Order: sequence, then structure tokens, then C-alpha cells
Amino acid sequence: MKSPLLLTLALFPLVASADGLDDLVRKQMEQEKIPGVALAVVKGGVLAEQRVYGYSDIESGRTVTPETRFRIASLSKQFCSLAILILEQEGRLKRSDFVTDLLPEAPPEWKGIQIHHLLAHQGGLEEPEGFSYSKEFSILEWLGLFRGKKPAFAPGERYDYSNFGYATLGLIVEKVSGKPLRDFVKERLFHPAGLTHSFYWDPALLPPDHAKGYNWSDGKFVLQQQERPRAFDGSGGIVSSLRDLILWEKALTNSFPSPALLNLAWTPNFLRDGKPTQYGYGFFIRSDEKGKKIWHSGTTFGFTSRFTRYLDEGFTVIVLRNGVGEQGGSQKMEEAIAQWVRDQAR
Repeated sequence: MKSPLLLTLALFPLVASADGLDDLVRKQMEQEKIPGVALAVVKGGVLAEQRVYGYSDIESGRTVTPETRFRIASLSKQFCSLAILILEQEGRLKRSDFVTDLLPEAPPEWKGIQIHHLLAHQGGLEEPEGFSYSKEFSILEWLGLFRGKKPAFAPGERYDYSNFGYATLGLIVEKVSGKPLRDFVKERLFHPAGLTHSFYWDPALLPPDHAKGYNWSDGKFVLQQQERPRAFDGSGGIVSSLRDLILWEKALTNSFPSPALLNLAWTPNFLRDGKPTQYGYGFFIRSDEKGKKIWHSGTTFGFTSRFTRYLDEGFTVIVLRNGVGEQGGSQKMEEAIAQWVRDQAR
């Protein structure tokens, strides 16, 4: 087996690549010091490109494959939001329900916050004192973290991206459905869509070929900590593969879980003063001269990802990376791939 040093030197080959897509991906991997990448381009539900690069595990020399499991971080939010919308469709809750009615133990400071506000990042929940990635929390312990702390603003007054709001949504799914978010999502979304390689973070479920997350520090790759409490599942936490996310894209193309739910998730929301935001429920939405796109990115300890559906242009780009690199690096790589797709179509 090669030494880690030789593997590190081999990560960014200087030889000419097969085509322009290889060139741009390898160049960004070298610039940002990203050990491994898995990417796909899907057009109309049909796989157009699938490519893998580098190493999932530098120490063992294991390379990335389409089945390699990556942590996808905040790409997970779409699964939490769809779980909430499924429960609403079944008449088990409403987006207009107050969080304090569904979670009676919630702090009184949350009065007026509706499920809608948490879905749209308009609830004002900020990181509470006492939160730790290395500690598990019951629902009561989670809610207790926020007791005595006022939200940053009144419900619906502002848009402010909140992992803690989405974590609370995951606990609402558990309270209403009677089962943890991870079990509900597995039964209602993963399995029907054929996502057999996807699960919420659990060291006991990690296969031997999972990707390890790295940062580049002082001229070398450094493994990142991987702890994460289950109470934080709603905000992220899913481990998935390129293979599964291609299947997920195909499911969305076929309007799974339903056209009505996706229309809700993909419609931008408004603040209470009428100003529009660029977020629906679990998805960002934006329109420019090239048309409408919906997307989400994810960043966590040693991992970055991005999933963008270019609705009017008719293709989707998926990028999974087991390195963080520069801020916005996954967006830069994904947008470069999207431009490559456009160039090929000319």
C-alpha cells in the first residue's frame, strides 16, 4: 500500500485529462485541496454524466466510487421539509400550527412561531448556549436549551438561515408521527425512491467504503470529527451516495412524493411585510437570465455538497466532496460543471 504522503502527492495529477470537464474538476480539486469528488449530470431524469475522482480514504488509498457514502449536510433539509409536508397532506398537522401547540414543553419565548416560519427560516432561532455536537439530547433537553432565550426577531420579520429551526422541525415530525425523523424519512422517502445507500449519521451504519472528511491544514490533510446528535437530524445529518442522489433526482423529475408537495417546497416565501425571499421549504429558488433553478448546498466537518436543478434548462448537477476547501467551493465547482454542460449543447 502506498504511504499517505505518496497518495497526497498523487491526488492532483499534472497529466492532461480526458476532456474539459475532467480538467476543470481536477484543477479545482488541486486549488482547494479536495481529496475526492463524485459528480453527476442528469437530463430529464436520464443520467448524462457520472464521474468520480480522487480518494474517499487517503490513509487506506481507497478511491471514490458512485456508491461511496458522503455526508451531504444541509442537502438533508429537503427531506425534513417534505416529511412535514407529507404530515400536513395527511391532516396530521398544518403549516400554520404554532410550535408551542405541537411541542407544549417549548419555551414561552417561542410564542407566535409557526411551522411555516421554521420551514422558511423565519423563526429567528439561533444557536443556544449548551449545544454540543458530541452530546445527545432528548426532546425535553433540546427545548430546554432555548428556555429564557428570545428569538433573534419576531416570527416572519426576517429571513435568517437556521439549522436550529430545522432541527426543531425534525422533533415535530417525531412528536406527530410517533417515530424519529430518520425512521419516517426512511419509510416514506428513501425506500419508495429506491435510496438504499442513504441513512442519517450513525457510526454503526457506516460501511467500510464510506468517505472520510478532511480539511487541508499546514500542508497536509487532517481528518475532521464526525460526531452529531440525533436531535439535530432535521438540519442535516444524512449520509448518501452519488448513486442514491441520482435516483432522488429521477424521483423528483417524476414528481415524487407528489406534484402538490413539490410545488409548495419550490415556491419562494414572503416576509410578513410582503418582501420576497429566495427560499421555499428545504430548497433555495432563484431565477436569472438562464431561467429558474432550485438548489441547496451542504457543508459540515470535512464535507461539501451541492444539488442544483436547472428547471428551464432541463438538467441537474450533483456534486459531493470530502473536503471543505474555500468558502463557496462546491458552488464554484457545480456552476463550472453547469457551464460545461451548456457549452457541450452548443
